[in-house]
Amino acid sequence: MRLDKEADNNAVLEICQYEVLGEMQSDEEGNQILPPDIDPEEVVRIEDGYICGGALACGDGQSFQFTTETLPEAIEWLKDNGWKCNTELLAELAKAVGASASETR
Repeated sequence: MRLDKEADNNAVLEICQYEVLGEMQSDEEGNQILPPDIDPEEVVRIEDGYICGGALACGDGQSFQFTTETLPEAIEWLKDNGWKCNTELLAELAKAVGASASETR
């Protein structure tokens, strides 16, 4: 998830993922080889045998723009998309739109 502050009292939540850069390779002894970068994208992690990295990409329909007034809807959107809204996350959402943490409850 990415949270971007757009303007005063306006922010965007986006569900993003890294692109697949290639498949994991092994040497003759079966040891996995992880290159530091691939064509010149930075390698971020290995997931199910695939090398992931580069820039974060956000899919269509995977974003939610919100303001102080629509903060409760942003929280519901996150929950609907499988995110747990702990105290830390709620504070970041409130900060992004200039709300107080008590307005997230």
